[in-house]
Amino acid sequence: MKKVFFGVVLGATMLLAACGGSDEAGKNSGTTAEPDAAQLAEQKCMGCHGKNLEGGSAPALDKIGADKTEEEIATIIKEGTKGGMPAGLVKDDEAEQLAKWLAEKK
Repeated sequence: MKKVFFGVVLGATMLLAACGGSDEAGKNSGTTAEPDAAQLAEQKCMGCHGKNLEGGSAPALDKIGADKTEEEIATIIKEGTKGGMPAGLVKDDEAEQLAKWLAEKK
């Protein structure tokens, strides 16, 4: 009987540890819905601009803040470019967060 009890307790402990041990769990537990710019960049930008924003099928962004202001970057993100980046890939608040984050890359 003790073996069954300890087996159940051990199994439950392992299940709970596997389901609740993520570092991401507490990341978005705040009351604001502010987007995480690095996560957005990974989801929306790195496919074309490269894993480290070093360039790929689209220009490098790893030092974009040295060439463009936050406002210029936000405009490009929101409106796109002729023959290049499409407009509207992210919402306006996300575009602002991305622009701020990218402007710091110098």
